[in-house]
Amino acid sequence: MSRAEILFTAGYVFQGDLNTENLREAFHAIVDNIGKFGHQIDFTAQNDFHWRPFAAYEDRFHVLETDDLEEEFIELSARGFELRSSSKNFPMNLVVIKSTHPETENRFILAQMCSHEYIDARSAETILHLIVDYYNAMEVNNYETMRELVSQASNLHTLHAEEMIQRLRTPDYDLEANVQHLASYPIADVGGHGVRLATLPELLPKFAERKRRPVTVVVDAKRMIEHCRTAFPEVTKNAVITGVLHKALYNINTEHLGKNEPHIISGKTVSDLLPADFRRRYIGNYIAFVPVSTPGEIPVEHISKGVHDRIVEFKSRQINLTCFELVEQGAAENAVGTADDELSYIITNWNNYRFLAGKSFLAGCESLAHLSAVNVDPLDAGGAALINRAVVVINLSFDDQLCFSMFPSLREDSENERLVAEVERLFLQA
Repeated sequence: MSRAEILFTAGYVFQGDLNTENLREAFHAIVDNIGKFGHQIDFTAQNDFHWRPFAAYEDRFHVLETDDLEEEFIELSARGFELRSSSKNFPMNLVVIKSTHPETENRFILAQMCSHEYIDARSAETILHLIVDYYNAMEVNNYETMRELVSQASNLHTLHAEEMIQRLRTPDYDLEANVQHLASYPIADVGGHGVRLATLPELLPKFAERKRRPVTVVVDAKRMIEHCRTAFPEVTKNAVITGVLHKALYNINTEHLGKNEPHIISGKTVSDLLPADFRRRYIGNYIAFVPVSTPGEIPVEHISKGVHDRIVEFKSRQINLTCFELVEQGAAENAVGTADDELSYIITNWNNYRFLAGKSFLAGCESLAHLSAVNVDPLDAGGAALINRAVVVINLSFDDQLCFSMFPSLREDSENERLVAEVERLFLQA
């Protein structure tokens, strides 16, 4: 993660009266008491790095004004590394983007910008909840709750991967069987969406010079979800969205890339490894990248059912934990990112279910939407190897409004634009 330099931003849209100074105080009360944030990493190799204390950070709470909130949110991601640098690379910057447009008076975005080398998206969510809860307690002068929240923040810590693996293993966990399963699991990147490792030394200097804006669309997913659940009521919304992604890639392969024979679509879905009680105590990167393949030529609802069944399978057998173990073993051998994977995409789900549970997440404000954006600045081919394919972030807002956002392409933005356009078309025609 350190070499990939992934800077991810979750944007929460609200309408209401925000006490900016109280939010600033809440932010510092929480993040300044998280021990991991008082360190920076010295990296030599995947198997040779250490964390050193660092406290000389600059301001990491920011307020911006704009007459176009969504556009400013995208631009914030595009210049995110500059903003992070201004804080002396603090691992989490919080940006309040206020609307100056007369039609969206009192509307704003809380943009939480995080460095992936420190935490994953679920850890960021845990910290955001502490900040919001502290702010809400301030609004009613609940000092006891404020003290308890600071205590919770100071208790957040990161367990070494091996220790976490031991805690997560169930009694019937079968590492050998899972490894054999993964070795025989069918995967293919028929459309060549993955960027070959041999091409990275040539691509990276050009990539570094480009302005990197996330390619994003917000689209109504409700009809597609209902369509798939008519056939298969058990499928999750995440499985439906991934199913649409599979169909979009298949359509591009057949209609634009001349791959006309029926074929499978393969990618990796990001799986959260921690149960809820662990998420309240531990922060870090406790996620696994698990292969998922389905036929591409079948209807979307059948693809979604295949995705759903695959997720049920890998969770029940803890194949996701095996994927995590294998990555840790590879890192110990300095071998991660040294071989091409026949996979077309990576997809990760940022749904904040507490935010979606109601409209009163933040005191005095109405919750409106959840947006996402990611920027990357890989430091070398090893870092780029973690993101060398179509990388998709999905998150739902109210009434199943889907934000479908993509990491910048290492090759050409037009590849992402074509995929996003096909995904949007499929949702709209459902």
